[in-house]
Amino acid sequence: MTSEIERAALLLNESRFRLALAGSPIVVFEQDLDLRYTWIFNPKLGYAANEVIGKTDDEIMEAKAASVISNLKRSVIKSGKPLQQEVATSVPNGPTSYYDLNIEPRYDEAGAIVGIICAATDITSRKLHEMSIEASRDQLKAFIQHAPVGIAMLDKDMNYLAVSERWKQDFGEGYANLIGRNHYQVHSDVPIELKVIHLRSLAGASFRNDEVMWGRADGSNRWLRCAVQPWTDLGGAVCGIIIAAEDITEQKKADFERSQANQAKRVFWERLSDLTRREREVLSAALGGMGNKAIAGHLAASIRTVEGHRARIYLKLRIGSVIELVKDAANVDLTLAEVIAHLNA
Repeated sequence: MTSEIERAALLLNESRFRLALAGSPIVVFEQDLDLRYTWIFNPKLGYAANEVIGKTDDEIMEAKAASVISNLKRSVIKSGKPLQQEVATSVPNGPTSYYDLNIEPRYDEAGAIVGIICAATDITSRKLHEMSIEASRDQLKAFIQHAPVGIAMLDKDMNYLAVSERWKQDFGEGYANLIGRNHYQVHSDVPIELKVIHLRSLAGASFRNDEVMWGRADGSNRWLRCAVQPWTDLGGAVCGIIIAAEDITEQKKADFERSQANQAKRVFWERLSDLTRREREVLSAALGGMGNKAIAGHLAASIRTVEGHRARIYLKLRIGSVIELVKDAANVDLTLAEVIAHLNA
């Protein structure tokens, strides 16, 4: 009577077990020391249980996958230690599936290993998703590495994942390899304004600024044109940021020098603006190489009148001769012809 009750209990437990596994991504099975299946619940790869029992992995799986998985199982039989590993498998000429495989040794009543018991969870969807992300990431890295501009791809901790050659040249700080290094360790003087932009981009925002001043630790200023945006996985989760930057320091210096030169020219022209019409005519003639007598004849005036005009011109312009004025014009990149044309306008 007791044995019948025990058998009934076992059947009930087995029924519950089957019910629990039905439709789940988990397959549970046992194999003997020859790695032949002796028992299986919820078989996968399109097989029914009776198509698996008595066979080995070599008989039901693609050869390479069977070899890898069989070696894992043999290592557990040999060591007596459980093992967990993600594996790829398929039937011959079939699509690849991925499983999280847990293998444990199976013992007899005397404590001897008589085979293995395994539980494998189908993780194909997750693995394909991860592989798709990885492929997309690899494509992005390849694009960045070969980009003709300064671009860097960083993870959420601001470690470099990929950089272009131009980035390495402009922002590499002499490192032969930036991959794996932290952006803030490579650039310890990144201003707080840029760090805030990085943090906000890691939160999902995108930024573009055509002029960013970077005050360097050595006291110099570096000007950048940059854009920062997050990069995400296929699910939209932010995984890091991409920075595109162009060093425009030399351009800014040139712009400043040009601005200074233009300002100097404006100051020069303002000096001439105080001259009267007749004084401008006298100065134009003098710059053209005419002496006082020739100027007097040209303007139908006396030499004394011309001398008076020249004296007032020198006083207003704070010069001792027209030669000084010519030198002042040259210092602000103005030609004699430009000065004469301005006076005659």
